[in-house]
Amino acid sequence: MPAGDGAVVDEAAGSTGNDEKATRPADAGPGSASRLIDGAWFRTPRGVTTSAIVLIAAQLIWRATLLRHANFFQDDYQLIEQASGESFGWHYLMQIHSVHLMPGVFLLVKIVTAISPYSWPWAAVTTLVLQLLAGLAVLRMLRALFGTRPAILAPLALFLLTPLTIAALGWWAAALNVLPAEVAAAMAVAAHVDYLRGGKRGRAVAEVAWVVAGLLFFEKAVAIPVLLLALTVCYFGSNGRPGPLRGALGATLRSHWRLWAAYAGVVAGYGVLYLTSKTGAVKIGTVSPVSHAALGFAGRLIFQTFVPGVFGGPWQWYAPPQNSYGWATPAGSAVWLTCIAMALVVLATVRYRARAERAWLILLGWLVVADVAPMIAGRLNGLNYQTIVVFAQDTRYVADAAPVLALCVALAFIPLDGETDPLRKPVRFPPVRRLASVAGGAAIIVASLVSTQQYTGFLKGGEAQTYLSNARQALRSGQSLQGFVDTYAMPDMILNSFGAYGYVSQVLAPLADGAQRQAMASGAAALNNAVAFAPDGRLRPLVDATDPSAPLGPSNGFGQCAGGSRPTSITVSLPKSLDWSLYVVRLDFTDGSPASVDFGFGLGSRTLKLPSSLHRVYFGIVGNGNTVVLSKIASTSGFCVSRVSVGDPVFG
Repeated sequence: MPAGDGAVVDEAAGSTGNDEKATRPADAGPGSASRLIDGAWFRTPRGVTTSAIVLIAAQLIWRATLLRHANFFQDDYQLIEQASGESFGWHYLMQIHSVHLMPGVFLLVKIVTAISPYSWPWAAVTTLVLQLLAGLAVLRMLRALFGTRPAILAPLALFLLTPLTIAALGWWAAALNVLPAEVAAAMAVAAHVDYLRGGKRGRAVAEVAWVVAGLLFFEKAVAIPVLLLALTVCYFGSNGRPGPLRGALGATLRSHWRLWAAYAGVVAGYGVLYLTSKTGAVKIGTVSPVSHAALGFAGRLIFQTFVPGVFGGPWQWYAPPQNSYGWATPAGSAVWLTCIAMALVVLATVRYRARAERAWLILLGWLVVADVAPMIAGRLNGLNYQTIVVFAQDTRYVADAAPVLALCVALAFIPLDGETDPLRKPVRFPPVRRLASVAGGAAIIVASLVSTQQYTGFLKGGEAQTYLSNARQALRSGQSLQGFVDTYAMPDMILNSFGAYGYVSQVLAPLADGAQRQAMASGAAALNNAVAFAPDGRLRPLVDATDPSAPLGPSNGFGQCAGGSRPTSITVSLPKSLDWSLYVVRLDFTDGSPASVDFGFGLGSRTLKLPSSLHRVYFGIVGNGNTVVLSKIASTSGFCVSRVSVGDPVFG
């Protein structure tokens, strides 16, 4: 065989890349180009390992620059609030966050919060350490399957650079879910391969332990045993080598029944823990797998989000102004082109590479079992189709597939270590084909860099950092919280949909001392003078709310009156209807004697104890609608209201 055609074909013939001499053609003279290329240092095991470490290090540096633009976001605040306010123990670790049972995440957040609450550098360090471990785990997996050969650098680079993981990386809570699950999946595969080839019980124990470790952080780790079973059936037959699929499943289950029984016990035990850990869980419900919602979600997630990401997409993102997070929105032409490219890659590998179709089916199976099925089972019920589309465009839901993508791409292109019949038909790579392959790989790398750089523009970490820094300074300097009125923190940090976890009193609680926490959490009405934390995090005077009522009552200046010999209620119309949320209220009143008043706003209400004389009172209320009703007015001399404002805070 001519030396110029040799690199891929030599590997297909069974060279593992572990023997430096095996990679040097016997007929290559000392001065030949083949000797220069095939005998180069980077093709040796040490050279391949060094190159892989350089790739991992470069990726960490690159992603560290991205994390400079990020900060805490949405769930991060709830997790930090819980870590700061709840005592460490079983109840804390085993509570369900949204639909996730993740004691490992709660443990890490507890540790980082104890060191320094709301310290983004510490959070970024934990993310980068986990990213480092994920890169090393994928390298370990590839070496276990294929040996230390140069070809493994391509799937490793694909894992390291894919934009599919970038959204999860910039969101701390998501990173704490996804990255440990990636580590667990890759290390479990590596240990499983070692067990199948060596038969050592210790390796079986190790792979089960990795699955358990993954389940501590993300419920998607329940799919890892399914991945290991599929890998065994497809590529490790009765003799430890790929064989026919007929009867392979039964033989695999029988020959390693103790291992599969252990996995069944782990999954069952996790299920029991999940079902008995209801604290914090949200109501979930399934949708039919063949419903329009389920099929639409699956199709969009796989073909419009995942497939473009394989080739470095999506090349464009979308984020609402109030979000520090982006969704993949590839152009229609990009979706079609990448799907066609994916089909061509699958067809080409199936034509030449023996059993390549098994690799692609394993990848598709992971996407269905780990990414589509959990959403159908727990997140899509009751959502409108537009929201389902948004979910399908969220790369966070396929980030866990990155190591499986690297695994399956490698299986489709690279012979297993020691595989004797890797090709269906001979394949040669003349210079033109090699150049095209290199150009294609370079294009994917450039596309990945472009997509990632575009995403960086959506990160608004600077705004959150400013808010937290100013609030920390206000609390440390001892500024008075007398007359404090609770509001929502800015939506760039945590959306109003998080309810009380988005209240300033809870968001800033980890930064406050005991007296400050009590003052912010009291909910007391502020008489005449009030303060609140502004969108920049500074503690500022509160003067009004955004939606005042029309002037009330006659022109005598007292407004609309009740109590005494008058009616016992007052109804006030606001200029517009407000959705259910937390709002600031300003109430201007006159009372000849102390009064008790029930202030009702839609479905929300609170009782006020008000002093006599002419006053203004500020307070927060959770409610909705466009009508305020003051009822059960208990005042011996009459109670008059001249102004009511309900809405977002207006600062002086």
